[in-house]
Amino acid sequence: RLTEAQREQYKKEGHCFVCRSKEHLANVHKKKGNTKKPFAKVRKAKDDEDLESEEEEFDSDKEEEMFKQLTLDERVEQFGELEGDLVNEQSLFIPVTIGWQDIETKALIDSRCIGKIMSNKFAQKHKFPTHRLPKSIIARTADGTIMKGGLITHCVYAKIKIKGKAKFHRFVLANVEDNVILGYDWL
Repeated sequence: RLTEAQREQYKKEGHCFVCRSKEHLANVHKKKGNTKKPFAKVRKAKDDEDLESEEEEFDSDKEEEMFKQLTLDERVEQFGELEGDLVNEQSLFIPVTIGWQDIETKALIDSRCIGKIMSNKFAQKHKFPTHRLPKSIIARTADGTIMKGGLITHCVYAKIKIKGKAKFHRFVLANVEDNVILGYDWL
C-alpha cells in the first residue's frame, strides 16, 4: 500500500499505481489484482510544452471565449459525432437514455455543476420513484446565490445509458429547466 507522499510522487512522475510502470496508467489493467503489463499503452505527450504548468491556474473565462470562437461545425467535430442542435453558444447536450423504461432525452453537460441533477417535472412526468435524502442540500448557482427551488430534499436512482454503455446513478431532484444535468463528477 502506498503512502500519500508516494501517491503524489507517482502522480507527478506518471507511474502506474498497479505495476509502477511509466508506460501507462492504472486504469488500463482490466481485472483487479492483475499486475501484468497491459496490451495497450497510453500515449505520452511529445514535449513538456504540450502540458500546462501546474502553477498555471485554470481560466474558465479563457476556455469559454475559445469555445465561442469556434464555428458550430468545429464544435460538433471537437465534441464527437453529435447532432448540430446539441451544441450552441453556451451549452453542450448529449443524447441519453434514462430509467428502466428507456426514456430518451438530452442531458446538459455542466462542468461547474457538482453532481447529477434531474428536473422535478421530468421525474414526476415519467413517474420515477423518489427517495428522501438523509440531509437536505442547499442548491446554489455558480455565483453562490441560492436557487429559486431552495432546498434539495429528494433524489432518484436511475440507470443512464450513453452510446450503449449503461450505469446506475443517483440524481438529486431540483427545479431546473433541463431534464438532466451531468456535472463534473460524471465527466
